Amino acid sequence: MNPKASAAPQRGARERMKNKLSSLGIGDSPEPAAEDFTIQSLLHRAALSFARAGSSSPALDAEMLLMQVLGASRTDLHVQACREISPEEQNVFNALAERRLGGEPVAYLIGRKEFWSIDLEVDSAVLVPRPETEILVEEVLRVASDAEPGTLRIADVGTGSGAVALALAGALKRARIVATDISRKALAVASRNARRLRLQDRITFLAGDLLEPLKGGFDCIVSNPPYLSEREFSSLMRDVREFEPRNALVAGPEGTEIHRRLIETAPGHLRQGGRLFLEIGPDQKMQVEDCFLKKGCYKDIRFRRDYGGLWRVASA
Repeated sequence: MNPKASAAPQRGARERMKNKLSSLGIGDSPEPAAEDFTIQSLLHRAALSFARAGSSSPALDAEMLLMQVLGASRTDLHVQACREISPEEQNVFNALAERRLGGEPVAYLIGRKEFWSIDLEVDSAVLVPRPETEILVEEVLRVASDAEPGTLRIADVGTGSGAVALALAGALKRARIVATDISRKALAVASRNARRLRLQDRITFLAGDLLEPLKGGFDCIVSNPPYLSEREFSSLMRDVREFEPRNALVAGPEGTEIHRRLIETAPGHLRQGGRLFLEIGPDQKMQVEDCFLKKGCYKDIRFRRDYGGLWRVASA
């Protein structure tokens, strides 16, 4: 075998890759050298490019994409930092990086997002689960732990990927959950997540608008509804505004329209002593409290801040 002949195609692939990296803005950093195709160098250049594109977590974005390409853990990336990336791996990474530079969320690119220590499948039919929604789960669990023995009936309204319903089902073995969504595509994602986590026997998924599909009484009704106003939506970051489902984000001109509907109709679906839990926007406490008070039948109205100090959950 002629080693020079066998090396020629490899050099050609490297040169094409160098040009591709430069075209994406992932090869123009003086440190490390653009010809260096190790894990460390690729992460460095990609993070710089994502930062220039406006990502709030450029290094993490780069790591998540490369973990997906290599089938590696985050620890692997750092332990094997000097490992050279093959042209084939670089091609796949570059395709994902190009989409990320176009604003597409990392969770959609890799097809998953962690929530409550659960690895969830996500796609463009559902919102990307946010850490602050875990406060909603915490509040339901706090109340449910004090409930009388017996089966708990919980409704998750606007389930999306199933994040809240699945977190509650995993934590409350005696709970039976009905999860609703107006989007059948979202319900398909949630159903797949339930099957993969082997929770499908304890969650029933129903298509319909808010509480309409519900039958019978529930101990808890929980919802992370759309709560952005039209004005707030227009000022969102591009990766949210252009890629996540608008109808799962925007409630209407004010932002509390869906809260009002849920507060108005939930009493007809709650058992005696049952409770409604709602995720809210940081500036919506007064409006939501006013809705509860005007309805007149709610007691023990409570609000909870998230770990950033912002109002996040209302319940009554």
